[in-house]
Amino acid sequence: MTSVEDFGEDGALQNDFIKMVLPLAGEEDGFDAFPRPLPPELRETGDLPTGHLAFVGDYGEFAGYIMLLAGKPASGKTTISRMLIEAAARGEFQGVTVTHISAGDRLRDIGQGNTQSLYADEVASYTVKLKHAQPLPHSLVAQVIQEAVLESEETLVLLDGYPRFDEQLNDYQMLARHTGRKTIGLVEFIASDELVTERLLERGARTGEQNPNEALIKARLEEYHTSVARTIETIRRASIIEYRAIPVSGEVKEAAKDFSEFVRLKLAYDTII
Repeated sequence: MTSVEDFGEDGALQNDFIKMVLPLAGEEDGFDAFPRPLPPELRETGDLPTGHLAFVGDYGEFAGYIMLLAGKPASGKTTISRMLIEAAARGEFQGVTVTHISAGDRLRDIGQGNTQSLYADEVASYTVKLKHAQPLPHSLVAQVIQEAVLESEETLVLLDGYPRFDEQLNDYQMLARHTGRKTIGLVEFIASDELVTERLLERGARTGEQNPNEALIKARLEEYHTSVARTIETIRRASIIEYRAIPVSGEVKEAAKDFSEFVRLKLAYDTII
């Protein structure tokens, strides 16, 4: 739901993202608490009516789903996603296929020349920022992520680490439309600062990649607690997709189980399984 923080002294709605999705919800209170199912006939035609759920692909054929993933660095997002992909490959989701796209990994891979992209030269020009996990121009990031999503043929894309900032929310709305994918949820994996710091230091010592020090880790966590947390809260206040917080401790098995159940629930709600 909207809050007083979204309105100015004159009563006008100030939050650009919420202003954008408000006309799409079509409910008296502005938003649905849960996504509405996409009717089968619209899955085939991709012809979505005005007033349908925000974050629905409405330019062309319906292409599948996106589940947004958030969490501090080293909170287990990649490992848990891999476990879900393996479960889907075993047929546990009745034919639904899954892929994982990490915004940070995608940008780094392009910058290092390991992944082909139309935007390779521009990404490579930000080598220093990539090395220190600093933000790149929002328009460039949006283009790179949209390219990755369009390349994906799987039913469900686990989109990890995007959008990270409020300024990226409008770009994400357009991405969802242009790629023809419906966003079915936002999952935040909750891990303590102490746990992720320990994991990052161990990872750096083991792989030698980026060689993170405690000062760099502290800066990344500070960004998460401010900018990223604010973006998550913006999406939660809008109530356009269901938010789920999943705690992560030393072992990820329990978190992976909770995540799998949530994904299964959201897909079932949309009458897929």
